[in-house]
Amino acid sequence: MAESHDAIGSVAEEAMKLLYALSTNGGVQEHRCTNAWCPLCQMVNYVRDNPEAIERVTQSAATLARSVRELIEQAVPAKEPAAPEETAPHEEGT
Repeated sequence: MAESHDAIGSVAEEAMKLLYALSTNGGVQEHRCTNAWCPLCQMVNYVRDNPEAIERVTQSAATLARSVRELIEQAVPAKEPAAPEETAPHEEGT
């Protein structure tokens, strides 16, 4: 099995890598779809015909993730740090 030195990306990036791999075949016997409505075949054909779609989907997924994070940060107030305990001044004898 050949080793790949590609870094693991986000879920969207990995999904797009999978779709790209499926669309390029890599020497594997081509899938013959018997149904024109097969959603996987339609998606693979679209990615094959529009390689820039991978970048657009990845950017959209990243934007969505940032928006969800910001929404959560606004909805859940940040915890305030605990106040330091007050200590009585030390009396030193001389």
